This record gives sequence, C-alpha cells and structure tokens, in this order.
Amino acid sequence: MQDVNFNPRDPQFARKLEQWERVEAFFAGFVNPDGSIRQGYNPYQTPDDFREKFETHLKSLIKRLLDETPPAGAVAKREAAQLWKGSPFPGLRAFTSADAPIFFGRGAETDALLQRLSDPACRLVAVVGASGSGKSSLVGAGLIPRLAANAIEGSRDWTTIRFTPGELASGDPFEALAVALARDLPGLRGTPARDLTHRLHEQAESLGEIAQKGLSERPLWAELVLFIDQF
Repeated sequence: MQDVNFNPRDPQFARKLEQWERVEAFFAGFVNPDGSIRQGYNPYQTPDDFREKFETHLKSLIKRLLDETPPAGAVAKREAAQLWKGSPFPGLRAFTSADAPIFFGRGAETDALLQRLSDPACRLVAVVGASGSGKSSLVGAGLIPRLAANAIEGSRDWTTIRFTPGELASGDPFEALAVALARDLPGLRGTPARDLTHRLHEQAESLGEIAQKGLSERPLWAELVLFIDQF
C-alpha cells in the first residue's frame, strides 16, 4: 500500500493509525512475500455489477468443483450427498418428510421436541407460533424424519398420522381423525371411517383402543404419533 503521512500531534492520531494498520493487514492477504499477487479481486461500480460478477464466478467455481474427480484408488470417507432435484423452495406449502434433506436451521428446536417426546409422561406437545413461522415444517421435516431415524429408541417403528381437523367439508375434527386412522393404520383395514367417527364422538377415550388395534400388525413397542396440523 502507499505510505500515509500522519501528524503525531493529531488528537485522532492513534485511531487513524489503527485504521490504517487494519487496512494494510487486510490487503496483505492478497500478496505473497515476494510481492506477487496471491489471489485476484474484481472491482465493481454498482450493486448490479457486483451481482452479475458474483453469479458468473460462483457458477464457474461450482462447475469446477463438480467436475473434479478423485484420484484413482481414492476411498471416500463419507457418502456423497445426493443432488436435490427441483427447487429447494416449497413456496407457501410446508416442508414435509420428503424435504428433510434440504430442511436446515431448526436443529435446536427439533432437539427440544425430541427431548419432550422422550419423556413417556409428556407426550402431548403443542408447537405454538405466529402464522407462517414454520410450525408445520418443523414437525413435518424436522421431528418426523428424526423419529424415523430412531432418534428415540424404537421410534423407527412408530406410525405417524397427519391430519387437519377442519380439512373435510363437514368441519368435524373427529371425522377427520377417523378418516386418517382408517386410511393409514394397517390394523384398521376394512373398518368404516363413519364407525370410528361415531365411536370417537360417543367415547373420546376409545382412541387408545382404536390406536392399539391399528398398530396390531406393528412391533409391540410401536407407538402412534398424531400430527394434528393447523389445530
């Protein structure tokens, strides 16, 4: 860098000197000890100019990295990540279990839900938040896949039923639950949803017996996870 003259009597001398040293240290990273340029940098005039250059160089870098092949005989230390097909942005719909590979940023919240569910005495968990804050995505793409991966011992054999209380034309939450149970639980094949609806209306505590029958073809330790969305 070009030398700068400072007046030692300047009240701001110490601050200016510190700033100059920081700038010099920053640019020193671009130069080798022999004075040659270590890495290039690209000037730009406007934000749009910066965006265009950044996109061009980033695409070039990504392509080069993807085209690189490991040397012959090299052993991969970890399984290569699969390329995601399609857009990683679901728009207005919530993330689901199928989107788990591209669902990030909610690890701490997912761990908190798992901790709550790990306690058999505390299996009712309410996820509360503002509309559009990602509650459904947290459960659908965060919690459910972790349970399927056996985050809680035996949870890989649990069965998840997801439904929305007001999703049917009748607006009856018991009917919505009954339809979901009859549809997704193998042990309830052939059971009319209307019969389950009537039973739930008359005796809400019968849900435990219904769930037990529905899980009769699953391992003894299997449990039922009711994901009640938009309750």
